[in-house]
Amino acid sequence: MQYLFHNEPLRNYLNRSKINLQREIESWKPEYVLNVNEQECIDFLISKYVIDVPILEEDMIHISEVEEPERESGRPTVLNASMLSGKISLTVSIPFKGERNLFKCQPSTYRTPPMGNIGRSEIRLHYEGKTRDSESVKRRINKDLKEIKDYLQWMKQDLDSHNDWIKNNAKQLFMKRKKDLLRDKDFLESIGLPIKRAENLPETYSVPFERKKIEITRPKLENGIGRPEPILPEGEYEYILKTIFHMSLAMERSPTTFSKLSETEIRDFFVIILNSHYEGQATGETFNYRGKTDILIRVEDKNIFISECKFWDGEKHFISTIDQILRYTSWRDTKTAIFLFSRKENFSNVLSKIENTATSHAFFKRIYELKEEALKNETIFSYVFQHPGDESRELFLTVLAFNIPK
Repeated sequence: MQYLFHNEPLRNYLNRSKINLQREIESWKPEYVLNVNEQECIDFLISKYVIDVPILEEDMIHISEVEEPERESGRPTVLNASMLSGKISLTVSIPFKGERNLFKCQPSTYRTPPMGNIGRSEIRLHYEGKTRDSESVKRRINKDLKEIKDYLQWMKQDLDSHNDWIKNNAKQLFMKRKKDLLRDKDFLESIGLPIKRAENLPETYSVPFERKKIEITRPKLENGIGRPEPILPEGEYEYILKTIFHMSLAMERSPTTFSKLSETEIRDFFVIILNSHYEGQATGETFNYRGKTDILIRVEDKNIFISECKFWDGEKHFISTIDQILRYTSWRDTKTAIFLFSRKENFSNVLSKIENTATSHAFFKRIYELKEEALKNETIFSYVFQHPGDESRELFLTVLAFNIPK
C-alpha cells in the first residue's frame, strides 16, 4: 500500500491543465479559429478542462479479498500463534467515479493521509488483524473513509478555484487568439498584394468508413485547392474495438480451437474480420514509420488505426509493447490499440497488473472513458498518451485483454 493524496501537489496538476488549455488554443490552425462557432468552441474548452472532484459510491463499498494464514500444501496443518489468535487480512474496495489521478494529488489543506491502492475505479484499503473483532475493523474502515472524504472536500475547494479560472479564461484566451489572427490578417491585406491561400478549408476530415455498402467519400473542396488529412472518428474507432472484442469473446468460448494459435495466426484472423467490414483496407505485419505493426488500417495512403497483438508475459513485456506501439506511430497516428491475450490461469491477476503498469508509463496522461456501452468492460482499458515526439500531441491507446487458457 501507499499513501493516498501524496504523489504531487494538486496545484502542479492543475497548473498543467491550465498550460494545456493555452497550448491547445495556440495549436489550432488560423482557418479553424476564424471560422468555428465561438460559443460552441468555448463550451468545449470549458467542459474539457474543468475538473470535478471524484465521487465515492459509498453504497457499493464491499470486501473484495480475504486472506487467511497460509498453509503448506500437502502437509498436515500445524496450529501456530497466528491461527490461534484468529489472524486475518481483508481488502475493502471503495468504488468511485471521476479522475483517478486526483487521489495521488495533495490539496492545499492536508494532514497525514490514509494508505491504500488506487485501482481503475476503486480505492482498495487493506487491513490485518490479530483477532476477528468486527467492531474494531469497522472503526478502522470508517476512520479511513472519513479521512478520504475530508481530503476530497479540501480538494473540492482547490478545484472550485481552478474551475472558476478555466471558465473565466477559456473565452479570453480564445478571443485573444482570434483577435491576434484578425490583426495579422488585416496587416497582410493592407499591403495590397494577393495572398495565395484558400480560406475556410478544413484541416482534417473524418473518414466515413463504410459498413459493407456505404461508399467512402471525400468532402468537395472549391477549386480543388488543398487536400485535408483523413482521421478516424472516435465512433468508428470504438466500432473497430467492439468488432475485435466480440470476435475475441467467441475465441474465449472456444478455447480448444484457439488455444494453439500463435500471435501471427490470431493477427491474421483479426485482419480477415476487419476486412469484412473495411473492404481490404486492413493489413497485417505492415511497415509503418519505424517498424512493422501487426494490424494497420490505411485510407488514401494515410494510417488511421494501428494495433499490436501480444500474449501477456509480465509487466516488463507489456511496457515494451507500449513502447513499441508508440515507436511505430508517426505524428499523424492518433488511434491505437493493443490486443492482449493471456494463457495464465489467474486472469484476474493479469487484469490488475495492466492498469498499474499502463498508468505508470512515462507518456501516460489520463484514462479515457469509452462511450460505447459494449466496451465498458473490466477487461478493456483505454488511455490517452502523450506522443513521444510532441508533448502537446495526444493519441488514444486501448488495451483489450482476453483469456485463452492452454
